[in-house]
Amino acid sequence: MSNEDNGGERIGYCKPPLKNRFQKGKSGNPRGRPKKSKNFSSLVAKELDATITITEGDKCRRVTKREALAMTIVNKSLILHQRALSALLPAVEKQDDRIEQKQAHEQAQGLAEDDEELMRRFCFPIAPEQEDD
Repeated sequence: MSNEDNGGERIGYCKPPLKNRFQKGKSGNPRGRPKKSKNFSSLVAKELDATITITEGDKCRRVTKREALAMTIVNKSLILHQRALSALLPAVEKQDDRIEQKQAHEQAQGLAEDDEELMRRFCFPIAPEQEDD
């Protein structure tokens, strides 16, 4: 192509013809950014958060699959079902550890607030009140 065909515009590396440059009303990336693929744990978490309807006696109620799984494991472990017990005990221990960590964190937070109060008292002692004459 000659420069005269394009109205004297230079065409070459990084200089496409004017008619091929970005056009008004048209996206430079029409398909957009590809969505991130989900990992297995997020797929399982999504499925466990889905709700189902269960019947207990005469009543029907909606619970998440996570809750239904927990109820099934607990109920089966109550009749000493070995597999259910082996699944339940580590979950209970893990939950207990989380509770203990939360309580320890709250206690540590309380100590930090007490320490801040002590620092305020030592760094900024209260000035004696001046008597009015």
